[in-house]
Amino acid sequence: MGEYAAFGIRYYWLVDPSSRTFELYELEDGGLYRRALGATDGVLDRVPGCEGLTMSLDELWAEVDSLEG
Repeated sequence: MGEYAAFGIRYYWLVDPSSRTFELYELEDGGLYRRALGATDGVLDRVPGCEGLTMSLDELWAEVDSLEG
C-alpha cells in the first residue's frame, strides 16, 4: 500500500478469492489509506471511485469456483 500511496493512487482494492472478501481503501490527505468499503457477498451498487459500476460478488465468487473446478 505504501508504494501505491507514494504514487498518489487514490483507490486500492483487495480481492481475496480464498476468503471471499472484497475491500476498497481510499487515500486520505495525510497519505494513508482508509477502508471505504468491505463486503463478502451480494451486489455492490456503489463502488467508490467507479461511478456507475455495479458489481456482483456472488457472480464473481461463482466464476472463481468455476475456474478452480
